Amino acid sequence: AAATAAGGSIKLAEDLSLSESLTVSQDTILDLNGKTITGSNNIYPVVRVQDGANVTVKNGSITNNDYVFVLGSSDGYSSGNLTIESGSYHGATSVASVTKGTLTITGGSFSVSPYGDNYNFLLNCIDANYRDGFAKIVVKGGSFQNFNPASNASEGPATNLVAPGYTASETETNTWTVQAISTP
Repeated sequence: AAATAAGGSIKLAEDLSLSESLTVSQDTILDLNGKTITGSNNIYPVVRVQDGANVTVKNGSITNNDYVFVLGSSDGYSSGNLTIESGSYHGATSVASVTKGTLTITGGSFSVSPYGDNYNFLLNCIDANYRDGFAKIVVKGGSFQNFNPASNASEGPATNLVAPGYTASETETNTWTVQAISTP
């Protein structure tokens, strides 16, 4: 059985290694407090957000040999909403996959392992749910290695996940940073 979070506010006191997914089914603020959560044994995913929960993650890092976050239940019936405010997130195939719900990114750094076309799926939605509006990704900040959230192939050619009023620019070679468009 997967671990579950009781909801409310959680602040890590030490680094964690999880061998089972953490399922969050209640509104939760997860303050990583400068600590790291590492998925072991190729768990899928490290954190699953479902049952309509609104979850905010900030201030630390999560790394896994598979997906870091999945939004929505595995059966596709419930949704989950995740806001990533800051931190560092690394997955093998994807950092976040949205089955049903909304992923909002306002800050943080994101990367995946360099295998095949993984870079295209650093942020990903289930295709049919994306087309039907049940799975959404809104990027308003952050730094993305080898992934341009304004023009990627995750949901078809040149998919733009950047929110209106924001722009993605290549700030380092193969690294895109998203920020608000400045007005003169």
